[in-house]
Amino acid sequence: MQNELQDKKLSREDLIKLISEKKTNFTGVILVGSFDNIDFMKLLEKQFQNEVIKYLQNNKIWYKRTQMGFESGTPDIICIYKGLFVGLELKRPDGKGKATKQQEKVKKDIEDSKGIVLIVNNLSDIISLFKTIDWFLYDIEDQRSAMRRCVGNNY
Repeated sequence: MQNELQDKKLSREDLIKLISEKKTNFTGVILVGSFDNIDFMKLLEKQFQNEVIKYLQNNKIWYKRTQMGFESGTPDIICIYKGLFVGLELKRPDGKGKATKQQEKVKKDIEDSKGIVLIVNNLSDIISLFKTIDWFLYDIEDQRSAMRRCVGNNY
C-alpha cells in the first residue's frame, strides 16, 4: 500500500481513513487541502493505544484504560500480569512525547511499591516487557507448581 501512495495526493478524509486503518507510514505522501483542525499526533496516539489494547486482549492480559477521575500522572493503561502491576504510559509514536513531571513522580511511586511502569511509544517494547516478565517468572511458576503438588492448592 505504501508504494501505491508514493507521491500521491491525499484528501483530508483519505488521510483519516488510512491512519485509522493503519495502511501506511506516509513516507513520500503529499497532503492536500486543509488539515488545520486535525491533530495528527492524537490520531496516531489513538491508533497506538488501540494496537496495545488489541495485544493485551489477544494475550488475555487484564487491563484498564485510565480516564478522568484517576490521579493526574496515572499511566494510560494499568495491567495485572502474572501477579505484577504493570503501568503503560503511552507516548507519541514519533518519539517526541515525553513524560510530565507528575507522570515521572507517579512512575517512581509505583516502582517504589514494586510495580512496573513503562513509558513507551511502540508496541515492540511492550511485547518485550511481557516476554521479560515471562522469562523471570518462569522458575517461580515451576516452584509454585511443585509446591502445590506437595501441599495442595492453597499455596
